[in-house]
Amino acid sequence: MSDKVTIGVPVYNGEQFLRGALDALIAQDHPHIEIIISDNASTDGTQAICREYENRYSNVRYHRNKENIGPSGNFQKVLSLATGDYFMWAAHDDSWSTNYVSSLLAQLQAKPTAVLATPLTKHVHDDLSDSKHSDDRPAPGKSRLSNLRRFYKDHACTWIYGLYRTEWVKSHVAELDHYVFYGGDMLWMVDIMLRFDVVGSEEAIISKRVRKSSFTPKDPVADRAAWKKIFRQLTHLSWHRPPSMPERLGALFASWRYVFRKHIRKGGPLTVTRKIADLIPFSQPVTQRKAA
Repeated sequence: MSDKVTIGVPVYNGEQFLRGALDALIAQDHPHIEIIISDNASTDGTQAICREYENRYSNVRYHRNKENIGPSGNFQKVLSLATGDYFMWAAHDDSWSTNYVSSLLAQLQAKPTAVLATPLTKHVHDDLSDSKHSDDRPAPGKSRLSNLRRFYKDHACTWIYGLYRTEWVKSHVAELDHYVFYGGDMLWMVDIMLRFDVVGSEEAIISKRVRKSSFTPKDPVADRAAWKKIFRQLTHLSWHRPPSMPERLGALFASWRYVFRKHIRKGGPLTVTRKIADLIPFSQPVTQRKAA
């Protein structure tokens, strides 16, 4: 196996920050990198920027979809075009330390059983100044349960932007379609951590601009409905993925504590009671998700 890394950049109308992102990716100190941009039929100046970088740099490839295939479709499209042995997604409005790829690659190469290496994430404003959001620390890599606890403590959904083994992630990315959009990235990360080894590096730093997801529930009723689905799926994963009873109980406790902290405890006594009632029954998984 070589050490070629494919960086996939799915983008739609990203002209405001795209140049900065591409410059940071081109500046990576790892020598064997290809950058593949998948433009989801942008209507702004994205296409011109992509053509410019493709013409300037031999390791940049540009693909433009004939029509908008949705964020999930474009996310998977850019992966399908990858030719490297390792792969990472890169958002068009993020920035990365120059050793981002090399640091994560070293972690994967040091642990052959690991399928994903995760970064340290700094949450920033549009001008890249620090925001009030705390950092997402990388996976400690000591055990699957320790990774799960760290993930929940930091709400580290940004781990999805770590470095994967390409063959592995191509064979597993369709699992994202098993989950509802809101919380889908989190659920997939939990599923991965409960089945596979995940490592991390504090030297690999990603600066991620704070953005509100377009899939965020619009009102309290929708929010409770979304968390009911998340809770049921986390319960299902925590019970069925770990191989032993102690690990199952540990995963269940960590998952339920996470839901309590992120959802249930917000509000007065009546609101909390209503939220708890919403979560029962919780035994069956929720796997319906349609492509956007």
